[in-house]
Amino acid sequence: MDFITSQFLGFAKQHPWMLTTNVMLSMTFPIDDVLVPYLGGRIVTLVQERKPWVKHLICLIAILIIMQIFYTLTYFHDAILFPKIQNYIREGMLKDIIDHFQQSESDIQTGEVMSRLVKIPMTTVEFFEQTKNYLGTYVLSFLVTAIYIFSQNWMVGTMLCTAGLVVILLIAKSPQNCRAVSMKQERTLEDLDEDTEDILRNLPTVYTTDQVTRELAQVAEKGKEYEFMYLKTTQCTVKRKISTVIVLSLMLILFGWYSYHSIKCKTMSIGFFVSVFMIIIQWYNGLGWLSSHIK
Repeated sequence: MDFITSQFLGFAKQHPWMLTTNVMLSMTFPIDDVLVPYLGGRIVTLVQERKPWVKHLICLIAILIIMQIFYTLTYFHDAILFPKIQNYIREGMLKDIIDHFQQSESDIQTGEVMSRLVKIPMTTVEFFEQTKNYLGTYVLSFLVTAIYIFSQNWMVGTMLCTAGLVVILLIAKSPQNCRAVSMKQERTLEDLDEDTEDILRNLPTVYTTDQVTRELAQVAEKGKEYEFMYLKTTQCTVKRKISTVIVLSLMLILFGWYSYHSIKCKTMSIGFFVSVFMIIIQWYNGLGWLSSHIK
């Protein structure tokens, strides 16, 4: 992990503007999460009060178009940045491996090394992408929407922020609780890959000693063990997701009940209800997705 961190920091020093631009593009995503629901609720209020609302609609459409441009630019920039990060880490790993085995008399395990040369750069980039495009933007959106909702209705703000913080804590604990079983799954897959590579590397010996059936049976046994560990890892993740869904669903029910009585008593405008409801739906989908992918 220290090696990967040092490699990533080394890349950041070499390409600071490219990395900064990529992160800044992603930080515009919360505009879509906050401003669009606000304008949608504002339009509903203006229509209900029979006031001019066309300017707000034009503004909403313009923001939606601009955000699509930002999304496109971000995806395009990701396509340039991500392969560069992968190549930088792969080259660093290869140099480290060459330096290590130059001083060692042990034989290199080609299959094991190749699996890491392929997997680690891709996993590192995926971690960076998920943190930048999802985790970071969700946190920023949560803070901005919390400020907006509290400024309008402290009761709704307290209700939603409490539920949001509970969900975030559940998600944050998820990798720790599932770490052991997840690592067992990874080790089982590595063993399966090593056995497969061993058969392919020693095919002449396998044929001449008539060990094909035994070797294939051994691989099949390892395959079943991997299937079992994969299922255990998924079960751990699903348990956290169910907890998240329960908390978010209770939040929706409580908000719906409170909003119904508040609108009935005219202490909450329909426009505010619409804007907050749109925000909650985005939270619901976003946090639900995050609870499944945090591993």
